[in-house]
Amino acid sequence: MRFALALLFSLFVAVPARADVGGKEWEATPAAQARELLARARSLDEAALSDERIAANLTAELPAKRVAAKAARDAANVASPDKKPALEAHAEDLEAEVLVSEAEVSARRNAAAEHRKWARELRAKAVRTAQGGTASRPATKVYDPFARTHQSDIF
Repeated sequence: MRFALALLFSLFVAVPARADVGGKEWEATPAAQARELLARARSLDEAALSDERIAANLTAELPAKRVAAKAARDAANVASPDKKPALEAHAEDLEAEVLVSEAEVSARRNAAAEHRKWARELRAKAVRTAQGGTASRPATKVYDPFARTHQSDIF
């Protein structure tokens, strides 16, 4: 979790493509813009790797959680009436934990796939930028998750 927060923080404090030097605003070279895009792509690759590792760890823990949930449910089914409510609550808790873990694995895998897709698109955009836009462009617009195209209505 700390790694993900540090990664997000580093994405927002990246050096901008435009800077104010000596009172004059200047445009960065295409190579500098391409380097910035590559740095963002690498950050997304790291985030994807982190998500994949967490998903793998959760997947490895799932069989033991399923066995524990099944054992708790079986114990609740054969328990005496005075212990039954507590054991049923414990079984429901373990079953819910299994379902939440499965959902988290799915969400982490989807996030990793999205991060990889965005990183691939940013690398392609970096290549086009470095070549001065002469490279063949795909038919669809490249999605840049870091582009600030939305302006809030609040301010």
